[in-house]
Amino acid sequence: MIRKAKAIWRGTGRDGSGNLSTDSGVLAKMPYSYETRFENERGTNPEELIAAAHAGCFTMALAFGLQKAGYTPTELSTEAVTLISEGQGFRTEAVTLISEGQGFRISRSALSLRASVPNIDERTFTRLASDAEKTCPGRIHGEAIEVPVLEATGESRIGRFGWKDQHSSLLSFIGDAYLNEMGVTNRLRPKDTTTVGKVTVDPEDVPDDLGLADIDHFAQFIRGTKVPPRDTVLAKTAPVLAGERLFASIGCSTCHVSSITTARPGTVIDGGTFVVPEALGNKIIHPYSDFLLHDIETGDGIVQAGPQDTANKLRTAPLWGLRMRPRSEPMQCRESLRVQANFDDQVDAVTAADLERHMEHCAECRALHQGLEQARTALRWDLPYAQTPPGLRAQVMHALDEESATDTPQPQRRAPLTWRMRPFWVGAASGLGSAALAATLAFLLLAPPFTTRVVDELLRAHVNSLLSTHLIDVVSTDQHTVKPWLAGHTDVSPVVANFEPQGYKLVGGRVDYLQHQRAAVVVYRYGPHVINVFSWAATQRPLPVKVTRNGYHLVLWKADSLQYCAVSDIAWRELLGLVRLLQDPGARDARQ
Repeated sequence: MIRKAKAIWRGTGRDGSGNLSTDSGVLAKMPYSYETRFENERGTNPEELIAAAHAGCFTMALAFGLQKAGYTPTELSTEAVTLISEGQGFRTEAVTLISEGQGFRISRSALSLRASVPNIDERTFTRLASDAEKTCPGRIHGEAIEVPVLEATGESRIGRFGWKDQHSSLLSFIGDAYLNEMGVTNRLRPKDTTTVGKVTVDPEDVPDDLGLADIDHFAQFIRGTKVPPRDTVLAKTAPVLAGERLFASIGCSTCHVSSITTARPGTVIDGGTFVVPEALGNKIIHPYSDFLLHDIETGDGIVQAGPQDTANKLRTAPLWGLRMRPRSEPMQCRESLRVQANFDDQVDAVTAADLERHMEHCAECRALHQGLEQARTALRWDLPYAQTPPGLRAQVMHALDEESATDTPQPQRRAPLTWRMRPFWVGAASGLGSAALAATLAFLLLAPPFTTRVVDELLRAHVNSLLSTHLIDVVSTDQHTVKPWLAGHTDVSPVVANFEPQGYKLVGGRVDYLQHQRAAVVVYRYGPHVINVFSWAATQRPLPVKVTRNGYHLVLWKADSLQYCAVSDIAWRELLGLVRLLQDPGARDARQ
């Protein structure tokens, strides 16, 4: 059988024009030119005719193959993509272009097939499509490999999970990841890859009260998640539409398939272990992948589950949700972590001010901070807020009452919370008399507690200053430098003096956060010892005068509406010596 076609060209390649004809008369002097071929003007071009020939050849060959196997297709739809380019040529996943002298030739043409064939199974269709594809030259196609279904012994299925399509089911993929990514053995991968330091019994992932292991719960979670939705507004913009046309015209869509319809509900897959539910069945998804293996010359040479020819092949990377991924490089600014700490109010006031100035000039950190603000706003205002049921408090209190009544002998009817200690006071009054009761009340209500939250905060701040680099913000032995700096950066203006002749050398000051205030801290050195003198706005709350905690001494006092505390590990006598100097106006004035 001989088929003929004829081409006529007049003029130069750039400015001339021609026409194409076939013996059948379907094409009769069909015009074509440089513009119709390279600039998408109306008219035909050799490439689309080659694509039509390739698609037509393949589709008919597949129809014959199906017929021979006893199947009648409802519809076979094949799209062929060809691409040419001048110059040295290049290789892509879709086509290979090779330069020959001053011209070029097409060495591959990519096919994308959609078919509706009633009652055909997956294996048979894959085999017939592969046979048909081999009958037509200039082809590109991915490779499908059959791999074991780990949860169904002896069963196999076409692989679709992992960079090498090494797993055929979601559960198989999860079981393998639990072992090789997290080191957790499970019923699908029951043996550890090493016995070094092994102290657990395999498998480590065991079923719970529901009969489900963690891998089962995780598979349910993944099946219940939705893919990122498409931005319908962005999809209608000119740049996106242009990109979509380019994506298809150069052949990317051949392997990065935009739409796939899932199996019908009720279909039994994964070797009989999973039935496709209504929520997942017969759904059109847009993964932008054919989930097949291709040689794109960036392979790793590793064979995982397929034949040897898959060593340098990789699965087509799904592109759905790509716009949700960061479009910029990871944060490079070394201040990014401190910006996050500042957002969470975990830095002192001075550092916060420094970071504010830094963000004025650093676009990365500024964008990071804005993103955190947006996330916090969304969490506070955009998410639904669940109100606590009105009777929940009463239920909790009733349960606590019943629990207490069970643990210790108590009256059946408990009094309100405010009066729950009433039996004790009645007993105390009857046994000790009113005078003893009054003394007891006076002691409990008027005596300041020895251990207070303020003491804990002071000790923590002192220890942190010794462990971190935040001991001193302003370094100076001059009180006329330290005092104005503290007054400008904190909520108070404390006493500052240098008592170096007495052994207490002023070395600087810093800002700390104490009792919800920006507290001033004056730093002294006594030999090798550091003494932190904290000061903040005083309250009416009574505080201890002297405390020892974990080897540190704390001395607290009030002066001029300010609360002071000196903290150090030096002996009581030396610490009290500095306190007396700070409390003595004469000593302070002598050092001005």
